[in-house]
Amino acid sequence: MGMINKKHLQQMRTWRARKADKIKGYAVYYIPNEKYIGMSKDVYGRMRKHKHLGKDIEGYKVLCTFKNPKIAHLIETLLHLIGYNGFRP
Repeated sequence: MGMINKKHLQQMRTWRARKADKIKGYAVYYIPNEKYIGMSKDVYGRMRKHKHLGKDIEGYKVLCTFKNPKIAHLIETLLHLIGYNGFRP
């Protein structure tokens, strides 16, 4: 890996860490163009994964955050039950 690539990689890691610091706990997020609700502790990383999988993440929003992952999951599930897309086991 060249020097520029290492520097770019470090910048990406720094930026990702700063973004992650702004959101504390477990976030329930909404991707409007996909009518998609999800939950993650790392929203930035999750958006990168969604984008990689072909989802249009433009305009995504964090709806709420919780310290307890069970409560965040409950809110996510309720939103799925009323018709929003998202992971369903």
